[in-house]
This record gives sequence, C-alpha cells and structure tokens, in this order.
Amino acid sequence: LIGNTVDDLRMSSALVTAVEEATGLQFNEETVRKLESALAKKTGLKFDKESVLKVVNHLDIDGDTALKAAGAIKSAAIASFQKRSRKLEFRNSAARGVFHAEEECDDKDEEVPDAEKAIMGVREVTTLLKIDNINHTAIAADYPMDWKNLRVEGKPGTTHELTFDMCNGFDQDYVYVSGYSKNCFARVNKEHPTSQQIFHFGTPPSDSNVNPGTAKDAQPHTLIFANIKSDYEKGMLWVGLENWGLIVKLNISDLLQKHQAKDSTDRDSTIEIKEEDYVAVYDVRVYGAGGTTPIPINTRPHGFCFDADFKYIYFTGKLTNTVGRIKISGTPEEIMNHQKESVEHFELPTLGSVPIYVSLGPDKNIWGTNLRSSSIFQVNTQVEKPYVTEIPIHVSGEDRTPIAIVPDPRKGSRFMWFSTEAGHSICRLDTEKYNEKFRPTQQVNANSNCVCSTGCKRLFNNDAFELRKGVITEFPVPKMNRHMKLAGLAISSKGEVWTQSFVDKSENAEGLPDYIMRLSFDKHDPTNTHDKDRDVSGSFVVG
Repeated sequence: LIGNTVDDLRMSSALVTAVEEATGLQFNEETVRKLESALAKKTGLKFDKESVLKVVNHLDIDGDTALKAAGAIKSAAIASFQKRSRKLEFRNSAARGVFHAEEECDDKDEEVPDAEKAIMGVREVTTLLKIDNINHTAIAADYPMDWKNLRVEGKPGTTHELTFDMCNGFDQDYVYVSGYSKNCFARVNKEHPTSQQIFHFGTPPSDSNVNPGTAKDAQPHTLIFANIKSDYEKGMLWVGLENWGLIVKLNISDLLQKHQAKDSTDRDSTIEIKEEDYVAVYDVRVYGAGGTTPIPINTRPHGFCFDADFKYIYFTGKLTNTVGRIKISGTPEEIMNHQKESVEHFELPTLGSVPIYVSLGPDKNIWGTNLRSSSIFQVNTQVEKPYVTEIPIHVSGEDRTPIAIVPDPRKGSRFMWFSTEAGHSICRLDTEKYNEKFRPTQQVNANSNCVCSTGCKRLFNNDAFELRKGVITEFPVPKMNRHMKLAGLAISSKGEVWTQSFVDKSENAEGLPDYIMRLSFDKHDPTNTHDKDRDVSGSFVVG
C-alpha cells in the first residue's frame, strides 16, 4: 500500500525513509514499526540515522515535498488501522486532506474539523478497494441535505433523484438533487457538498388548474437536463412535479443571476420559484376524450425521459397505469397553445403495474420498470402510433419489484440494465433479442394497445415465457444481511455496474449500514456486444 502511494506521488521509495527526520512528524510506536517493516522489505532501508543521512546527502528534500510524503504515509497508515478496526471514528483535516484516526493519532496541533461539516453532521468512512489488482483507499462521505427552514419539527426531508448536465457542460461543479417531501431541489457543490443552494416550489402556475387541496405539495421527483447539444438548452433544467401532475422547465442560469445577491454558501439562502420563472409548463394529467373529465386525473409523473430526437418527453403515469408522451418541439407559443392536444396516454397491458422509471434505450425505444407486476415495458417509438408491450422478469412470476433502468453507455451496446428491490439483483435485458423474439408475439388491438398482460402470459401463453429466455439475464447480488434491498443503478463508461443496497428504516432497529456496490462481470459472462449467441448464467465480483 505504501509503495503504491509513493509511486503515485512519483517519488523515490528511499525518500520516504527520510520523512520523519526531515519534518519532525511523530508517529506512534506501532505505526513506525509497520512502516519500517514495509519499507525495509521494499528498499532494504530502515529508520536509522545512517539510512536517513544517506538519503539526505543524495536527495534535495524541500519542505513541501516532505510534507506531501508525510501526508501520504500517514493516510496509508490510517487506512491500514481502519481495516483492522471498523469502530474507529474519522474526521477531516482540511489543511492536508488526510484522514486521521483520533484514537491512534498523537498530534497535539491537529486541526479543528471543518465547522460547516460539523454543523451538518457529515459522516466519513474510509475503506480499502482492490481495482485491477491495485489497492486503493476509498473515502465515502455522507452529506445530509440541509433543507434549512423548510424542515418540519427538525425532521430531515427525503432526497430522491440526482443529476448533472452531461451534454452541454453547464454548471459542471454542481449536481442537482430533488427534495421530494420538501417541495425543493438543491444545487450542491461537488467539491464542497456542504455548499447547498435550495430552490423551493411555492404555489403552482396560475393557469395550471391544480387542485387547491394539493397546491402546497408539488413533490418534485425526477429532474434532468437535455440529452442533446444545444446552446438554447444549456442551463435548462426539467423537473417532474408529481403531486401537481406537471413537468416544468426552468432556466437555472437566469435564476442564479436573478438571485446572485444570495450567496450559494449561505445556509439561509432559499430561492423561491415564482410564476415568471417557468420557461414552460407541461400538463400531463388525463382530461378524457374531448375534455369530458371535469377534474383532470393526475397521472403522477414519477419518471420521465426524452426521446432520441428531443421531440417528446415520455413519462410514467404511476397512478393511471399509463405511459404518456407530450410534444416539446416547436416554439414556446405553439407548445402552450396546443399542449393538451399533444399529450398522449398509452395503457399498460397489465392493470395495477405501477410504472415508475423510464429511459431511452440503444434501440431508440423507451424502456421502463413496472413496480408491482414485476415486469419491464417497452414503448415502440419506431412506428407511426407508439404502443406498449411487456416482458416478465422471472419465468415463474416471482416478485422482483424493479426500480431503476438505464442503458449500457458503451458504444455499440444493445443492453438495458435494471435493478430489482425484492429480488436484490441486477438484470440485463438484450434489446435486440426482445425486438426479434419477444415483441412479435404480443397482440395489439386497433387502438395500438397490447392486450397480452403479464397475467395472461402466465396463465395461457407458456410460449411467451419460453421466448423470454435469453432476453433477460438476472444476476443476484449477495445481501450483507437479510433486510437488504436494492435500489439505485449507474453504469460506468467501462461497463462497471454501481448499485445501492440499503435497509429500510422500519426494519433497521439494529442500525445496520447501507452499501454502495461495484459489480465487475467476469470473462465468462457475455457482456461483449459482439458475443450474440452465447447465453450463460451471470456471475460477478463485488468490489
């Protein structure tokens, strides 16, 4: 571990042996013994006066270099202590960026923890990871969201979604987080996450016809930036307001300029979103044929995404068992004047499915998760009138409760990946095999509605379950304890799968920890997009 640290700093291993003498930095006896043993094995040198003099006579050791080396060694030593004892408490020393184990560190002039972190209750944990056969020190920091004066009786709000601009390079030092239960979203500095600027939804747009009984609770959930390069879309954030049945567009650049007098680091700085701040408002509720529904039915748009051409938003109707789309191309005047006519709602084949998340697939179709029917749906967008089909996750119909769904970002990939809460698994769906083998078996009526529900397949259409084989491959993830559930999902550019395993508060009397997991698939698994004919059971290594 020390050798790798020294190599990363591009310094001679011999230099490290001179650090104690050069800086006057004192290590406790156990640390010195471990470092001496490790360095002796690597270089043959020890912490004796003769060895130090040899190095000092041949190398120019300036104060900055010595301090960097000292910090690196100390960080490595602390990481080894943490590996032995999971009960050590860590705190941050901002001056050196080195993590200290308070029970092991003898420094008398150790810096006071960052005041902002202490106020917000930031927790930091250090652990060791082996990536590509190289040991790395990984630091996980838990930064509570500070919803400021919007807390109720001191209870923190709930966070749901996190996003940043991946196409237009806007505000790259920040991420945006939705505060579902607090009618807010936050702009969080990536380097200094205690710097959080809050945007609050007060009252709905005046012409949105939102039920007065729900006017106080917007419930912002999904928030995303555009998926195309566009000067106009740079700085535009799209937010789904689930309880209002709206998807709104905000110009963050304008909002920040308008409120520039309010420092983003000010803990009491909350930006109220007003009527004039909405660039566009999209009503995605159900009005009935010819507007016959006197009170519109809220679809509760839990998740939404853009299509491949950035012409439509596709959204889930969590309450209405539908997937909808609304046209967003055209001038703002055209969109506002013809908004209700441009909204379309597509029924899901299985009643009570509760669709929650959607994502654009590599085949340019829209894919989503059905929470309650344990199935995945596809909106075929490559036809004049889109329609929805479904595929069950498990061949015997066992509950899987799918949550997040994302495309494989590697160029040429044909896969979608999704997580299952109840199954505690990660699944890979082959879009090509679905389109070639499974979708043609679905029956579509004159209204372009698929009539083959998951229950229908289970009871009457065993062929559908046979055809499902090879389309979905499930990879069970080991549980750290029996209460664990799987939720979030992200795929790196190398195809590594990152997921979140957590314990529900109602089942966590023991105070068990949550986990972030990295899954690396082994060479026997056909993740290579060119390996089309093989289909073997999945396996992976948990990092």
